[in-house]
Amino acid sequence: MKSQIGINTSVIKTRPAGQAAELSQALQALGINVIEIPMVEIIPEIINLEKLSVFLSANGSVNVSDSNGLDDPLSAEHYKGIFFSSPNGIEYFGKLLTPAQLAKWSDKPVYLIGPKAKAQAAALGFKKFWIPQNPKNYSLNGFLTELHRFSDLQIWLHPCSSITQVVPLEFQFLNVNIQNLSVYRPDCPKDNQSRIVSLSETLSKSEPLEKISGIVFCSSSAVTNFSNCVTGSLREAWLKGSCISISMGASTSRTLQSLHIKTILEAKTASVEGLVQAFINWHEILT
Repeated sequence: MKSQIGINTSVIKTRPAGQAAELSQALQALGINVIEIPMVEIIPEIINLEKLSVFLSANGSVNVSDSNGLDDPLSAEHYKGIFFSSPNGIEYFGKLLTPAQLAKWSDKPVYLIGPKAKAQAAALGFKKFWIPQNPKNYSLNGFLTELHRFSDLQIWLHPCSSITQVVPLEFQFLNVNIQNLSVYRPDCPKDNQSRIVSLSETLSKSEPLEKISGIVFCSSSAVTNFSNCVTGSLREAWLKGSCISISMGASTSRTLQSLHIKTILEAKTASVEGLVQAFINWHEILT
């Protein structure tokens, strides 16, 4: 049975509104007061197909003289696999292609950081999946550690955002040439700054919310957007570390570190379960 952290513990959760319910329910089950202030709004991105064509030509997947191939750089025939590092990448890649185009991708192997996105990818018609076997490797670093080097060169597509692009050099030792394709962008919700300012003012007046104990960040973009908006006493508490930052993974933690945030608690696995366990561990340390 999960321990109760207590009703006097309040946290801000910055996850996009449409992806918030599961985590909110899990935190509330621990007795945590969850304040929803989404720091990310997902917007479809304008696709740069010309850049993708250049990448394919450079890697020998498309003959430069083959105009048909260059006209359709999203054709599955140019790739040996597809890498999804987030559910948003799967969703917006699916929206980008027609059903006929998606059908041609169905036999390509899909590489996932963790198992939760498998059902979402399968709903698009994908059939072959590679997922780290060890749950401790449900992160980009763990993924790269567990995946073995390919004997032949792999050309992979990585549908992502401009914020979540991977470093191609990190994949080269696996004999993989990977191309980031920005299919969405994590914009900052228009009303969030006023909501944060209002909350900062409330903290000094309201009895139930005398203190924000933590802020939950599930992406680097949420950290960046929050940093650009937060002001007053809440910003001071965040920067000094009296308000802890709970991070979903290594890349999010690196963004927090780049802002010189002093107190960071990172989930051991990039999942709702990992975040919940991080809260429990944090509570045990405090008590």
